Amino acid sequence: MSASLRKPETAFTLAGIAAALLVTYVIAQGNVWLASYRNNSGLWDVSAADMARITIINRGEELVFENSPINGWELILPEGIPYDKAIADALPLTLAALKAEKAISAAPFSDFGLDQPVIIRVFARTSSAGAHVHTAEAAPGQFTETEYELRLGDANSDGSSRYFSIQPKTRIYARIYTMDAATASALALDSLSVRDKNVLNLNRSLRLADIAAKITTIRVNGEQRPELSDALARLNADRFIGEIPFEAELAVEFDYSGEARTLYLGAPSPDGEYYYAKTPDSDVVFTVLRRGLDGFL
Repeated sequence: MSASLRKPETAFTLAGIAAALLVTYVIAQGNVWLASYRNNSGLWDVSAADMARITIINRGEELVFENSPINGWELILPEGIPYDKAIADALPLTLAALKAEKAISAAPFSDFGLDQPVIIRVFARTSSAGAHVHTAEAAPGQFTETEYELRLGDANSDGSSRYFSIQPKTRIYARIYTMDAATASALALDSLSVRDKNVLNLNRSLRLADIAAKITTIRVNGEQRPELSDALARLNADRFIGEIPFEAELAVEFDYSGEARTLYLGAPSPDGEYYYAKTPDSDVVFTVLRRGLDGFL
């Protein structure tokens, strides 16, 4: 039978089946899209433009970044510490785009290293006029100030992800999630490139042997000590303490590529593992490992 002679009820039946299949497909695709949206959407409703201050507390060291209208994101605490400006500017963007790889049922935080976490606090000014309205677009008096907190715990078994939990508006951490390890490292600021711990401003792009070769006329309290060039080439700050009383016991002076550098060393830390130290261009005290420096004191 030709198509033109097909019974009307048959045509209606085929059309109904096609319509049902289309509806089923749309629903299925909608569910896939919705699941994808939920999985890839941000965990908190705040944009990078709304963020005003970010505090990171990692292994006892506290870093405070603040958004300056003139200079953008700056490391304001501890003061006087060199840092990578590009990474500071990228920090709020990373936080605003934060995604959860997987949600995990609530469990004791110690199971995921969240009892002793890296703590990241975000202070934001959002508009009360409606969601996703940045402070620059909102009328005066419409701002809501909110502090968010993220707790970053241990890595998973294969090291590809890291556990975290967020506390958006309450003091209850209800869910545990995972984020990819690269994002976690960027948020924890574990890398030396973030807080430039090369406090003597030596060139990191060179090999240590090349750096040592450029260090000349080394003096410790005025006494010539040329054999200490290798130790100086390896010297980095371990932890920035802040502005605390400091009494220099030794002044280590040297030239690097013809420019004068000075390092003040103070007393050992209570555990005896570190020396307190500072440089003349900053009042911030930091610690350096005693290992390799015992020839100084």
